[in-house]
Amino acid sequence: MSEAKFTLKAKNARALLKAEKDGVLSTHSLDVPGYPFGSVTPYALDKLGRPIILISNLAQHTQNINENGKVSLTIVASTLARDVQANARLTFLGDARKITEDEADAKERYLRKFPHAKRYFEAHDFFFYVVELKRARYIEGFGKIWWVEPEEMELENVFDAASEARVVDHMNDDHRESLVKYCREYNFKNPTEEYSMTGIDTEGIDIVVGTQNVRIRFEKPLDDASQAREVLVALARKED
Repeated sequence: MSEAKFTLKAKNARALLKAEKDGVLSTHSLDVPGYPFGSVTPYALDKLGRPIILISNLAQHTQNINENGKVSLTIVASTLARDVQANARLTFLGDARKITEDEADAKERYLRKFPHAKRYFEAHDFFFYVVELKRARYIEGFGKIWWVEPEEMELENVFDAASEARVVDHMNDDHRESLVKYCREYNFKNPTEEYSMTGIDTEGIDIVVGTQNVRIRFEKPLDDASQAREVLVALARKED
């Protein structure tokens, strides 16, 4: 595996992408040619860590994409900093396309992260799109700015959709107390809050606490899905 994937800029850029769930999607406007059209868009990640979005054929941004698939997705770190430009941010430039039937695992990952989205299919023509990275611009703070290439950014998830679902369901059904322990450093200590794991990948786990998203990074990436139990048990003991 390329060492470029594990440079600090690549790891931190991926961490930001994985920690957040909403971005500003910029498309090429059909109605006002030559101008970008921005819209707020939730996203999940596929097996390669590429953004998956669920959009309606009725939406302006979908019509724009179907005419010109070149887009950017801008993600800003969720912090309370007064100066938004002090926050880490990532602009993910790429080509948006509808996912294929062979990419059904992307749908599963999206709907696990946004279960309420299942009802969208009852009323409108919604479709999943993936954004295939051309290049990313990662800004960690003042003076810390880098371009990140696809071979640095994309890190394949060691879990397929089925094995990820098994781990997530097991943790939510049998180990809620461990999820609470994982989140202590984020000061989510209210036992009445709802703690729910929504994903696990090569580099960490995703937990929703009430309305907040928490990303817990592993000390080192997993080599295989079979390591999940060992690393999750060790993480719980670390928080004791």
